[in-house]
Amino acid sequence: MLLSWSPTGLSITTTAPPPRRIKPPTIRLLVGADGAIETAILEVSSGYPEFDNAMVSRIQRRRYKPALVDGASVSVWLREP
Repeated sequence: MLLSWSPTGLSITTTAPPPRRIKPPTIRLLVGADGAIETAILEVSSGYPEFDNAMVSRIQRRRYKPALVDGASVSVWLREP
């Protein structure tokens, strides 16, 4: 609530609460040996389903440099906060 004084008198204005800060979702993803995302799983929601879905969709389009074990490309699990 906001109180202000003007020549016409005291006015009371209600204000909306500050916007809730969006915490980023946690997404677990499987990066294939070719660097493409094979699987993306939402582990912890931001609390906003539309935002979560957009983040998963965006991450699925990424390409990574493949992980190497003894010089060979391998699939690995990653976690994106």
